[in-house]
Amino acid sequence: MTPAPFAALMSAALMSAAAGAPAFSQDGPAVAPELDGAAENYAICVDKERDAAERAQNCAEAIAAYTARIDGGDAHLAVALSQRADLYARQGRFEDALADLDRALALNADYVDRDTLSSMRDVTLGYLEQIGAGRDELQAALDLFNAGGDAAEVARLVGEALAEGLTEEGDVTIALQLRAAARMARREWGPAEDDLTALIGRVPDAEQGNFRTSRADVRLQRGDSEGAEADYGAALAGTLSEDQRLAALGARAELRRARGDSGGVVEDLSAYLRIRESLTALALRAEAHRSLGDLDAATADLTRMLELGIDDSHNLSETHRQRGAIAMRRGDLSAALADYDAAVAAEPRPRVLLERGDVRLADGLGDDAALDYEAVLADPEAPQKFRDLARLGVAKTFHHAGLADEAMAAYHAFFERLGGEEPADPVVQRAALDLFQKLRDAGRYDGDGTVYDDELRAALRACVADSACRF
Repeated sequence: MTPAPFAALMSAALMSAAAGAPAFSQDGPAVAPELDGAAENYAICVDKERDAAERAQNCAEAIAAYTARIDGGDAHLAVALSQRADLYARQGRFEDALADLDRALALNADYVDRDTLSSMRDVTLGYLEQIGAGRDELQAALDLFNAGGDAAEVARLVGEALAEGLTEEGDVTIALQLRAAARMARREWGPAEDDLTALIGRVPDAEQGNFRTSRADVRLQRGDSEGAEADYGAALAGTLSEDQRLAALGARAELRRARGDSGGVVEDLSAYLRIRESLTALALRAEAHRSLGDLDAATADLTRMLELGIDDSHNLSETHRQRGAIAMRRGDLSAALADYDAAVAAEPRPRVLLERGDVRLADGLGDDAALDYEAVLADPEAPQKFRDLARLGVAKTFHHAGLADEAMAAYHAFFERLGGEEPADPVVQRAALDLFQKLRDAGRYDGDGTVYDDELRAALRACVADSACRF
């Protein structure tokens, strides 16, 4: 059965207080005089041009007026029941509407059109059949989901509910949400994306935010980072709760970071930080600022992190290390050394010791630098690249101290460890090439810089023996 729109039938069958359309037999009154007090409320209630809140208020007042008449045994009870049935139906309360229509028909009043009331009842039954289809399965799926039941069974029940012909907008939306969640739990990313896409198509743009962020998460699982970023952007343009907005901003920032969009990262994390301060957001924005060459902004973010307080010793050490590296890059050795001292105090990691050694050496503190480099070499857990760089650092300290034999031994250890090959680690490679380049610039070596050969040995020996040769 496919009934006509209920409101349309009611408008034709019942007399509207606003328009006076005949709903009752010609032998009886069009509107019982006792019901005139509800006529204005009824007219506003059914007027679609009115404000929604105003209509809702007047619907409630009209229903209250009809209910008072009905409970008081009004002389024109069938009219009051019919009018209240109309309003109930417009609100989707079809069971209540059916009960009123059955009561009105049972009165067998001669002042109402029985055929009209019968038609209204048929339409009401049709709607009840429609909205009832699939509801048992949907309720079972909802109960199972809330109880933490099997996701596959939830998805199956929802499929049955939809196949039965759910028609109510809210029911279909709930069904699709349930199945999407069940499919996500089962890591069925493709079908989950289909359900979320259907949900997005069913709701206004302003209400799509939550579904779009969920679809973005699913698209990430499917490797569609471009689609995920587009969804996060669309969600952020709409209505989201504060937590949802922060999650979307953080997720999009990570996607932009992955593809090297430092400007986009700064944009997203700045929006995030305007809502809520976060050590992670500050750290990632500092990284993006640094990649953009904005050292002042990067330093400000790292400083704010320290002001907020960092409980974890590793992260405290790393924050000081990064700020110290920026100060070193700017030539502020005093500030750099203060940060590196704090970094070592928090966690004396090989990298921090190695970099503090470089700062100390640049500041003329060769003996202190040597202590840091030796500490790295003495750590059996130190990564190989840091051990290589520490060997080179030791060589430099000896060189700067004018200890030619010790410097040569350290340089020899550095290059022999490389086995005559170009260093595989890019950090060590840059350090070795930097050394070669400095020797070339000094006019002391013209080899290819990739093999520790006799020519390089000779160039190094001549350099460390000459107090004027510095690098």
